[in-house]
Amino acid sequence: MILSDIVAGLFVVQTMGAVVGRLARIAANGTTGKPEAVPPGEAVPFGPYYQVVDANSANASLLPLDPFNMTRLPLSGTCAIGDALFVRADGKVEKKAVPADGDVSVAFAVEAGVDGQEVLCRPHLMKWVVPAGA
Repeated sequence: MILSDIVAGLFVVQTMGAVVGRLARIAANGTTGKPEAVPPGEAVPFGPYYQVVDANSANASLLPLDPFNMTRLPLSGTCAIGDALFVRADGKVEKKAVPADGDVSVAFAVEAGVDGQEVLCRPHLMKWVVPAGA
């Protein structure tokens, strides 16, 4: 019998500013083309998103967000149970009073949360479409 040291869904890539506990995405290095874990950035793209579970100066271990498993994500601001949580450029999540067209939410809160808390949530990925004039 051969045992593997790979945890289902967990993988390692080079890191370029990814922070443990926060969300990251995978992008290709502009020089080498190798995959790197990077923060979402100002223009938050539509997923997929990964939670950084471990990182050092060279590599990051990433776990994909899974709608079948709840997780804790770092919250900026406050939220109530059932609020949609949106990706921020720094990899944290936040509740938005009025989502704008193209905003990307990654989870629903399953507990009320305060600023700085790792709030329990159910992952999902959704790009919001807001009709003109709404």
